[in-house]
Amino acid sequence: MADTPNPAFDQEEIERLFNKGKSSGNAYPFAFGLGSKPEDCGLMVHLHKPPATLKKDIKQSSKLIRKVCFGTFTMDGADVRFAATKPLKGLVKQLKKKFREVGMGKYRPVLVGPDGQEIDEDGLPDEVEGDEDETEETATGTAEAAPPPPDTTELRARLMRVKAGIEALPRERTGPLVQAFTRVVGLVKEGKADQATASLDVIEAALKRLAAEPAAPAAPPAPPASGDIAARLTAALATMVPRLRALPPGPVQSELVAQIRAAQGLIVSGDTAGATTALRALAEALARAEAAPLPAPSGPKPQDIWNAAKEAVDVGIAKLQSALRGIGHPDTTKIAEFGMAGLSGGGIQTKLMTALFTHTASSGEDRTRAEKTLRGVIAEYRAFLSTNRLVALCDENPFGVALNLRSGLGAALDRIEGTLAT
Repeated sequence: MADTPNPAFDQEEIERLFNKGKSSGNAYPFAFGLGSKPEDCGLMVHLHKPPATLKKDIKQSSKLIRKVCFGTFTMDGADVRFAATKPLKGLVKQLKKKFREVGMGKYRPVLVGPDGQEIDEDGLPDEVEGDEDETEETATGTAEAAPPPPDTTELRARLMRVKAGIEALPRERTGPLVQAFTRVVGLVKEGKADQATASLDVIEAALKRLAAEPAAPAAPPAPPASGDIAARLTAALATMVPRLRALPPGPVQSELVAQIRAAQGLIVSGDTAGATTALRALAEALARAEAAPLPAPSGPKPQDIWNAAKEAVDVGIAKLQSALRGIGHPDTTKIAEFGMAGLSGGGIQTKLMTALFTHTASSGEDRTRAEKTLRGVIAEYRAFLSTNRLVALCDENPFGVALNLRSGLGAALDRIEGTLAT
């Protein structure tokens, strides 16, 4: 085996998963990094990691990677069929040379579309639009600066408004707010937009309350609480944050987050009496939440359901492959050589695995879109099971091998749909 120092190309892991893909017919995630030269290109594969995660890994692994695409691959004999979400021109050309260089010349990289048909990469555009994360090496050899976070402009506008609000109040009433404001400015400069936004929420709430309070009377006001009291309150609040994070996500946790922010605002504004009352209430609410029974664990993930069903089918397929070898008929040869990939041609199998990987890695609005796509692919897979003559041939084989492709895989598809949101 060739010894390569390229951290973006783990030859041992690649060949291991290629062999597994050839025997199982399953699709597995990949990320490809286009190099300035073919020897600098990268390929990362993994049994379980989502393709988008591999994309981040390959970017961070080598400064020689210029552009990246990702998706899933299947094996069809010696063909490595890459189904990328955005096919990248140069993948086939560079991997062919890379494979020959490291002694993997027996493998043939192929780009395929969602329908499983081969794509001619010469017809692809030279640039991959929408890959905003990519950076190019400049003439001096340093990477271009990453664009600022999308909310930096709004944060800076909020900073200007908060600064004006602080300056409009008497200095003796805004001392803690000035310190907090200075810390927020530092967070924005460091690109920590989420932390800066949360702190600005607290400062703005305190400003609103101070602006609504009447002006101080002519008589000397009561002496402010000492810094030691504020420090003790802040330390007490800090001990509650890990307990809050340990609670299961949901309405209770969200309500307690709001209470912590309110208590923090009282401390920042110097209202130690109000902060003390808020912390007592927060401690009681945390204790109730921790004593509440945990929610029932969620069911298995769609990807796990399918993998379990597929592994059960693969056992039967392996037995049938042994019985079919040597018959010589084109149909039986396809099943004997490639298993499930031979039945489906790789197309529908790749689409389903890609949809499952995407669903597992998504959340929020992306999860809603992923579920819609997954339902459509499930419908296509059901049609494949019910109409494909090779599937029927396997289920009705005369060798006494019980496969139950239609009923077993169909039941798995039913269970997957049952886990999706209605």
